[in-house]
Amino acid sequence: MEALESCRRNLTRRIGVRPEEAALRSEAFSRALTDAKACAGNPESLQALFDSAAKKAAAISKKPFIQNWAYLQTMLRLIRAYHRGEYTIKFPMTRSCGSLQP
Repeated sequence: MEALESCRRNLTRRIGVRPEEAALRSEAFSRALTDAKACAGNPESLQALFDSAAKKAAAISKKPFIQNWAYLQTMLRLIRAYHRGEYTIKFPMTRSCGSLQP
């Protein structure tokens, strides 16, 4: 574990980017974000994504993911609710100073 932390510190010093930021800048993340946006606008694709993810989650062992299992289940429920129209994302209107409008 110490070796992994040492590698992270060295990469951060050398590159100047924390590992979390590097993941957000990666080509794979960019591709996943593009795919997610396209999927969110297509009900059939969203349903297929949910079905596939639910089947995979049911088929794998929880043990390696025990700390994150509840988050995975929550994300699957959100995807299903979004597809059904039970969950929508609403962004508040903001003023230029950053406070919420009434």
